[in-house]
Amino acid sequence: MRLIDDRTVRLAVEIQQFIADYWHEVDENRGQEAHLYYTDDCVSGLGGKETVGPAAVAEFQRKRTSRAIRTTRHTTSNLRVMPDGDDSAQVTYAVANYASDGPPPIMDGSKPSLVTQVNCHCVRGADGYWRFKRVTTIPLFVGDEPYTVNLLRTGQP
Repeated sequence: MRLIDDRTVRLAVEIQQFIADYWHEVDENRGQEAHLYYTDDCVSGLGGKETVGPAAVAEFQRKRTSRAIRTTRHTTSNLRVMPDGDDSAQVTYAVANYASDGPPPIMDGSKPSLVTQVNCHCVRGADGYWRFKRVTTIPLFVGDEPYTVNLLRTGQP
């Protein structure tokens, strides 16, 4: 158990909003600017496969959205922020991803396509913005949505 001081409260709110803004970008803007949420030397991993740098994040999002109209909603919960200082924190949270090819409304999407544990290191840049420096995404529950299953199997969008 830990005591929560004012700095932790401030960082937790800032990082919560940063994460909400990131997933809003992915869901509402098809991730076109998702790479801006990462440091120049970021490492991002999903299911044991890693990419390095924001260009790799941009390419992943480009491939993900180039294949079909896709409806997604990433919901987050269980946010835990452990400050390393005023401009750095270790963060964990869960993501339930509802996704399907096609435009909304999706009529058969009653369960998440994927539930993950996200462990990340977030840093605030000199410009004042938070960014992901390292992100490790661990699949916990995998649904039967074909694109998600293939992504986890191959690592390619």
